[in-house]
Amino acid sequence: MKRPARGFTLLEILVALALLGVLLTLVMSTLVLAQRGLNGADRYLQRLGEVRAAQNFLHQAIAQTLPIQRLQQDAGQVFVGEPDSLLFAAALPADLGGGIHWHILDVAQLGDRPALRIRFETSAARSWGEPQWLLREVRGVRLSYRGVDNLGKRTAWLDHWPWPRRLPRQVRIAVQADGPVPWTTQVVALRLDLSGEQATP
Repeated sequence: MKRPARGFTLLEILVALALLGVLLTLVMSTLVLAQRGLNGADRYLQRLGEVRAAQNFLHQAIAQTLPIQRLQQDAGQVFVGEPDSLLFAAALPADLGGGIHWHILDVAQLGDRPALRIRFETSAARSWGEPQWLLREVRGVRLSYRGVDNLGKRTAWLDHWPWPRRLPRQVRIAVQADGPVPWTTQVVALRLDLSGEQATP
């Protein structure tokens, strides 16, 4: 005699649904963690690209600083180095228009956050082109300079370059930057070294 087919009891169905719910929760948690990991990796790579681009631009520009005198109220100055800003003359890359222009590096507000900025001026001290935002989310910049003094002796690192009528030999750039990628302090050597040959102020 055949026994009648037996279906699932209500308790068995509830247990199966509970197990299915646990499995779905684990799967969703794994997917959320994976998405966060991908987003974090994307932010890291984007920030890494920004930091490297800013460092490469500054290294190339500062290394090619030229001893060109300003023609306006600052006549005679060829290089102005302050603790948090820098003014120097150098050639622009071709993709930015080329030609020799004054570069002004400082920190300014971009929206509600400070950012590392560089502006350009002509030899007549007139603004040229649009400011370029090198790095977002920057708390500050600390610049220092090293060269030779009036007696021809090598200086220590100075927060202010006191001889604006001649070039330093090196510029050190330290940036306090937020984000997952730290700014590695740069030391840029000027390729054109006339620090010991130009007239003192």
